Amino acid sequence: LLREELRLAMEAEINFDYALAASHLNQRIVLAASEAILWYEYGAMLMRQGDIARAEECLREALSLDPRHAPALLAYGVLLCIRDKFADAETYFKGATEYNPEDIIAWSMLMLFYDIESRDLERRA
Repeated sequence: LLREELRLAMEAEINFDYALAASHLNQRIVLAASEAILWYEYGAMLMRQGDIARAEECLREALSLDPRHAPALLAYGVLLCIRDKFADAETYFKGATEYNPEDIIAWSMLMLFYDIESRDLERRA
């Protein structure tokens, strides 16, 4: 049932029916609220829609359930960059690499973060 709800949510999002997509993702959380990945997937969808405040709530919940959940760490780092909180974002990008040292995406995002941060510092100087 969780897979089917995810499939339906993805289909709804592709069709720009964000309310229906949210409904399907909420249903998944109702079925298994203690699963970090479900909160992450809902938060990621909210980020794609630009609902940063609600995305932050979901990602925080995912990380409270599993502080080592690499996708949630990375997504939360991106969210903090969107909010121009680079010092805080670094913690989450570094955490993703420390908890998952073989994760090439985590390392790539950390390096991109450092590149963006250095350009931002140069711009401000």
